Amino acid sequence: MAFNASSRSENVSLPPPGEGMTWHRLVDTALQFPGFFSIDGEPVLEQEVGLHIYEMKPYSCTLFEACCSSN
Repeated sequence: MAFNASSRSENVSLPPPGEGMTWHRLVDTALQFPGFFSIDGEPVLEQEVGLHIYEMKPYSCTLFEACCSSN
C-alpha cells in the first residue's frame, strides 16, 4: 500500500516481486469511480529489468498485490 499526501505526483518504486510473480494494482483512489478498483488487478509493467515504478497522483492511495504472472 502506498500513500501520496503531496500536492504533486510522485513515483513509487515497488520492491522486486517473488520469482514467477508480478505486481498488480488493485486500488488507486486517483482514478474515477468505479475504475479505481480492480478485482483481478491491473499489471504494473516493468520500466527496466526488475524495476516496477508506478506514478501516484496527488492526494491518493494505491494498493498493490504480487501474484503469479500467469494470472
